Amino acid sequence: MKKDGLIVVNYNGFLEGNPGRAARSIYKTLLAAGLEVRILPTPGAEATRSVVFVASRHKQDFHKLRMTLSKDGQQVDIETFFYDPQKLDLNDAVILTDDKPILELLNIPGGKVWRKTYTEMTKAFCKEGVPLFR
Repeated sequence: MKKDGLIVVNYNGFLEGNPGRAARSIYKTLLAAGLEVRILPTPGAEATRSVVFVASRHKQDFHKLRMTLSKDGQQVDIETFFYDPQKLDLNDAVILTDDKPILELLNIPGGKVWRKTYTEMTKAFCKEGVPLFR
């Protein structure tokens, strides 16, 4: 990785409990590689959001933005969007390695919840008459 390079991982939105073990393992792996890591969840509940991990060799300054950020009509600092990693319990997270590629296995609980949530949302759209395809 170049000195000023970034690794950006877009993953499902689970961070807590058994469904979040895979994402916590990605985070723990990036930390174990000696990288500075920030966690940026998209808005919404865990089952309907994404989590973006931004990793680099050095701490990044995210204040150099092309536009101002707002939330609920108020200008906000970008730091308000980042997840506090102190909230994460990494005790059950594992460091992912090439010789033991288990990320897909760790993601099964999250995948099941995500699939169920989106199936229910699709059913609700159908009941409301929202066309799924054009």
